[in-house]
Amino acid sequence: MGTADLIAATVITAAAILGCIVTVAWKGRDARPAHIAPGPAGPPPPGHAGGGRRVVRDTAPPGVRPGQLGMLLDARAETNHLVATIIDLAVRGCLTVAHEEDGSWTLRRTDTTPPDLLVYERTLLKKLFPTVQGRRRRTTSTLQITLTKGGFTTAREALARQVGEMGFFRIPPQRARRQMRRAGAAISIGGVLIALPLIALTGELLTAVAVVLAGLAVIASAPLMPARTQLGSTIRQQAEDFRAFLAAADPELIDWRRHPRAFSEFLAWTVVFGLSPTWTRLFQRLTDEGRLTPKTPWYLPVKESFWHREGHIEALGELVSELSAAIEMADRHEEATPDDAAVQRW
Repeated sequence: MGTADLIAATVITAAAILGCIVTVAWKGRDARPAHIAPGPAGPPPPGHAGGGRRVVRDTAPPGVRPGQLGMLLDARAETNHLVATIIDLAVRGCLTVAHEEDGSWTLRRTDTTPPDLLVYERTLLKKLFPTVQGRRRRTTSTLQITLTKGGFTTAREALARQVGEMGFFRIPPQRARRQMRRAGAAISIGGVLIALPLIALTGELLTAVAVVLAGLAVIASAPLMPARTQLGSTIRQQAEDFRAFLAAADPELIDWRRHPRAFSEFLAWTVVFGLSPTWTRLFQRLTDEGRLTPKTPWYLPVKESFWHREGHIEALGELVSELSAAIEMADRHEEATPDDAAVQRW
């Protein structure tokens, strides 16, 4: 191994690492949030002071639904975004959830179809209640969800596509990651092609290895590339303030006149933030103390008698876990990941 070869390999590797850092810092950095979000977000509504100087929003960012917000925060369509959407659809009257005596969960499609259903919501409903032998299935369970043909790729794609068109990201996340992967793959393949003549002519291949490693470094930086616009950053900041309100799980912070059905109103959002266990425990405690009886026409506990309600609110945390597990099990049968199967027209 010659000194020149070692120097060249070192320079190539250092340049690749520096190039990745510069690219991520330049193209992968979120824009700074505005004080008042433009477009559909509107001005932030009044909130409560809590947690020191932190401003706590007592409403979700306007113009955004739970699944969309989850996609904005994570820059990819995740299982909990679909679960949050299912809960949101139930609260909006599209389906009911029943906790059966044997501990299983049953979902039933209602006749309600809101006119404002989005494509990804319609796609998810079709996955949950598919057409079987020419007839739409009206009932499903978590076990049946695990057997969903094709998994939930199309629902994830529809969510990712819809969020990609909302102006939250400079480049839709799938496309941004795909561009970096393709660039890295091209560099690595170039390194392999360089290696062949180098080995034949000089027996040296350190420089070619460095080129391959440079390509791998570019591929490794792909997850960092999705960058949010000013609108996306603003809504993300509003979401963090809203999360602080939900995480506090303090009934004194809830304006019950504005949010008389706070439990159902915010449950889907707690799923997005990973706070559903905290939220359900709070309302179970309020119910047990006789301070509140949450109105949940979309949810049928095991026993609907007033005298048999112990734990029926907190059990919804189990529903969230079982829906997540069912969707992930269905997805294991897919031939491609949601990110690789993203819509190519982006």
